[in-house]
Amino acid sequence: MAGDDERGEMFPRCEVLGEKRTSLDEITAKWEDFDGGSYEPWERKKQDSFRKLFTKIYVAILSCSIALFGSALLLLRSPSPENQLSSAFIPRSAMTFSTTTTISHLTGSTAPSVSPALITPVQVFQVFPPVLGSTGLIGSNGTVANTNVTDASGSSCQVTLMEHSFATSFGEPFVGNYTPPACMGNANTVTMNFSVVSQGVQFDRLALMYFGDTEVFRTSTAEPRQSGIVWEYVKDISHFMYFWNSPQVLIFDLPNQLTGSYNTTLTATFLNAKESVDAADMILPISARMGLNASMPSVFSVPAANASNTISFPQNANRAVFSISSCGQGDEEFWWSNVLQSGNATFTAGGGITFGFSPFREVQLYIDGMLAGVQWPYAIIFTGGVVPAFWSPVVGIDAFDLKEYEIDISPWLPLLCDGKQHTFTMKVAGLLDNGGSTATLSDSVGNSWSLTGKIFIWLDAEGSITTGTLPSVTAPQPQILVSQSLSKNSTGFNETLAYSTLVQRTLTIVSTLKTANGTSTWQAQWSQTLSHTDNGTIGAFGNTQLNTITTTGKDNSFGLYPYQNTYSYPFFANSTAAPLSNGSTIFFASLSRSKIQSVSGSTIYPSGLQPFAVLPESSSLVLTLVGTSLTDTQTGNATLLLTPGNVNKSLSFGSTQQEMRFGGVSAQGALGMEPDTELFYRKVQAVNGSVRTDVQRLVGRGVVDFSVADVGVDGEGSVGNVGIEAEVRRTPMWNIEGM
Repeated sequence: MAGDDERGEMFPRCEVLGEKRTSLDEITAKWEDFDGGSYEPWERKKQDSFRKLFTKIYVAILSCSIALFGSALLLLRSPSPENQLSSAFIPRSAMTFSTTTTISHLTGSTAPSVSPALITPVQVFQVFPPVLGSTGLIGSNGTVANTNVTDASGSSCQVTLMEHSFATSFGEPFVGNYTPPACMGNANTVTMNFSVVSQGVQFDRLALMYFGDTEVFRTSTAEPRQSGIVWEYVKDISHFMYFWNSPQVLIFDLPNQLTGSYNTTLTATFLNAKESVDAADMILPISARMGLNASMPSVFSVPAANASNTISFPQNANRAVFSISSCGQGDEEFWWSNVLQSGNATFTAGGGITFGFSPFREVQLYIDGMLAGVQWPYAIIFTGGVVPAFWSPVVGIDAFDLKEYEIDISPWLPLLCDGKQHTFTMKVAGLLDNGGSTATLSDSVGNSWSLTGKIFIWLDAEGSITTGTLPSVTAPQPQILVSQSLSKNSTGFNETLAYSTLVQRTLTIVSTLKTANGTSTWQAQWSQTLSHTDNGTIGAFGNTQLNTITTTGKDNSFGLYPYQNTYSYPFFANSTAAPLSNGSTIFFASLSRSKIQSVSGSTIYPSGLQPFAVLPESSSLVLTLVGTSLTDTQTGNATLLLTPGNVNKSLSFGSTQQEMRFGGVSAQGALGMEPDTELFYRKVQAVNGSVRTDVQRLVGRGVVDFSVADVGVDGEGSVGNVGIEAEVRRTPMWNIEGM
């Protein structure tokens, strides 16, 4: 569990070795550093966490003929006594490992490195659209296209921001000083590369980077193997040019608690590119403000902390946008799998309750106590989430780059520029239901959410004062409908809980602004329309769960800086866990989820079009585009067999497919233009830790079409792609109890 220093992961990691899979006995798994003697039950509270959190494993129901359904969400809840999983199946996180790997081969450092003959690291990656680098377009696995990225008068330079090994690092972030390099010149683009090497057994961790008190990058780690892993993530971070242009205190917080290390290198490459983002003139943090004063992380942990700052605002601001960075941790890591609050004690035979406040979350922004905007978050699944076999070597959507969300607060400028101090507050809400069909937004949720905010500000000339009308806020309470039904077995034990939620919200804030000392008058408006539906079922006395979720929204900013973000987050997960007669437990998992987004207008972040402005085949096209589109989908199945005390019969395997398409959106009505043009496409299938298929297109041109030989059930090699279900079903699961 990313960033959880107390509970850690639900299950030890295991690694499938070999390709032939004709029976369970032929699948050899290496249960890394697993000590049967240290395998002991959690406290009762943490047993509940296992079921309540759907503890990191989703499982598909296993029928007699081995119909491994699409199952995919974590096991949860306390089952009935007659079908209850023993707490002995829930191990403590007691594993250790050592690593001597360095990152010198990634960075050119002179530090000693481990011989390749001893360690062959696996490359782990996140699928993302290419960004601009000094040699061309950089993707998940290196250069996608070589091209001259600078204009005739420009140049590029690279500096190392951090080389650091995070071992026992809770409360001990890396702290360094950044000074703008002389070679930076008049750069308008900054590309940051975060590279990591690790080896052994380790948990996923949440990592945050700050300039002083301001968060600038949020990522998480992959989970290593004994043979080692390596990954890098490249990000256009040009929207923080305000910081890059002056000396900064750099704080990088990657809390780690085991004996192994995450060996990291962080570099920045400065470019003078053909196209770049319109960077803000000033950025103000809304954070715990522990960086400049104490050299510590500045994240709020909500609800324990009051996520609020009272600040003075520059009076000459002509545009302001608030950015929220958020994600659930600990009890809230799997918020999307929670039940209604009135039903959280349904399965209490094991002595606990499930996590509640519904599978809906809303992150709220308040200015002086008035609602200014909301964020309905995308569900991040870290690399230890559900079954870890899902996420190697391809990690979950946004796992290496947790995206932020913007709220235009320009309509508030007549208030904020009055020379007085104003208070910005962030909150997280779920639902509090009455046991019937109605619910309200809750004042709190579980522990915890990691929140920070920042305000991007563009300024008029010094001495100018922005005035206008006070904002008119139309923000009715959201429409909320819930339902819940419970069925019992013949002996009266709770067997199945079905529940649903429907939440809809609209919000509009408008004012008239007079900027540049009254020489410019215009109307600023921010509006949001959002909808969330969830249908969930927990069955088999708490051993199965099904969730079907859809979140949609449209954010609009009107005025001098129009902006629109339309998004949809469909999510399906289905899980089952089954204790076996030999004392083992088997979990099956499958899930399907997407992130569908279309952004146009004046976003504060790099649009993603900048790299394509330097490609000959797309440079003219980019001039006609007003926005971007993204469709990113992951589907997969995974299995975990947990056999306490028997290393050779504990194993995990799975298959994941991801398909991502990034396009450019043309101006509406442009003569002869398609509404959307594909700029980059990638389709990857990974099976049992290896990439089997990798197809990439750049502006319609094939870049990579890669498949590898696969070993069939008869032991003969065959070339081609293996279907997810076919791969999983190569093991005759119906024989599992006879092992």
